[in-house]
Amino acid sequence: MKYETLLDEDVLDFVLATESHYPTGARTLLPDKQREIYNQMCKAFSNGRPKGVVTKDQKIDGIPVRFYAAQASVDIEDHASIIIYFHGGGYVVGNLESHDDVCADICCGTKLGVLAVDYRLAPEHKHPAMFEDAFTVIKYILKNYNLTVILCGDSAGGNLACSITHASRTLESIYNRILGQVLIYPTLDSHPKKGSYIEHQFAPLLTRRDVCRFLKCRIGDKTENVIANLNPLDEKDFSNLPPTVVYTADFDPLRDDGANYCKALKDAGGKAVWINEIGLVHGFLRARHTTKKAKASFQSMLRAFVSLSKKCSNIET
Repeated sequence: MKYETLLDEDVLDFVLATESHYPTGARTLLPDKQREIYNQMCKAFSNGRPKGVVTKDQKIDGIPVRFYAAQASVDIEDHASIIIYFHGGGYVVGNLESHDDVCADICCGTKLGVLAVDYRLAPEHKHPAMFEDAFTVIKYILKNYNLTVILCGDSAGGNLACSITHASRTLESIYNRILGQVLIYPTLDSHPKKGSYIEHQFAPLLTRRDVCRFLKCRIGDKTENVIANLNPLDEKDFSNLPPTVVYTADFDPLRDDGANYCKALKDAGGKAVWINEIGLVHGFLRARHTTKKAKASFQSMLRAFVSLSKKCSNIET
C-alpha cells in the first residue's frame, strides 16, 4: 500500500518529521538509547504547556506521578473528577516528560485535573509490572480521595487503562467511581494475525513487526494463550463495563482492536463509541497542532472527556 499517495500533505509531513527524529531502526536499539531518541522526538513536537496549567510531581507507593490542574489548586483532593492518563510507547519507551504536553493540553481543554502515571517499562520489567503499577495508582487514588475518575491512555497506555477497568469490576468501591474510559489507538489483542494487522502491516510509524517486538519485550518468551490482565480482547466477559470511547487511526495495524472491543462491549449490553479517524496514522496525538484531522480528533476527545465527567446519557464526541 502506497501510503504516501493516500495521506493528506500535512499528515505526510508529520510522518516524515516523526521518522526523521525517531527512525524505524531506533526501535531495535538498547532500551536506554531508544528512550533517549523517543523523548527527543516527543520534545520536537511539543508546544509546551498552555498558560494557566500548573503541575505537581509526587510518588504513589514509589510510582512517579504528575498532577495537572487548570484551576488555582494543584491538590488532588480539591477536584471532584480527574482523568488518569497512561502514556504510550509500546511498554518500552515513554515517561512523564514524553507526554507532558499531551496531558497539559487535555487539562487545559477540559478544565479537569489530569494525573499522569510513570509506570515501569519493559524489557527490564516484564508484565504484569506495568499493570501492577497502574492498578496501584488507581486503587490509592480512589481509597484516599473522594472523587471520580476517567481512565485514558494512548497505544500501550490505552491497554493499561482498559485492563485496569476490567480488573476493577471485582472491587466495587473502585469500579463504581470509574465514570468511563477514553482509549486512543489502543493495543488490545494478543494475536496480531488478521484484519488490520495484515492490511496495514507496513503502516507508517507502527508496523505489525513493531507490535510483535513490543509484545515480546513485555512478556518475554511466554507462550500461554491467555495471560491475565495482558490484553482485554483475550477475555470472554465484557459485561458491566463503563461507557467507553475508542479512537483509532485508519492506517494503523491496531485499528481493528478498537472496533472489536467496542463491538464486544455493545454485544454485552454496554455503551461504546468507536471513532475511526480516516486518513490518520498511529501516534497522531503528536500531530494535533499541525494537521487538520488530528486537531479535529483531539477536540472530539476533549468533548468526550467532558461528557463522561458529567455522566451524560449521550456521549458527545
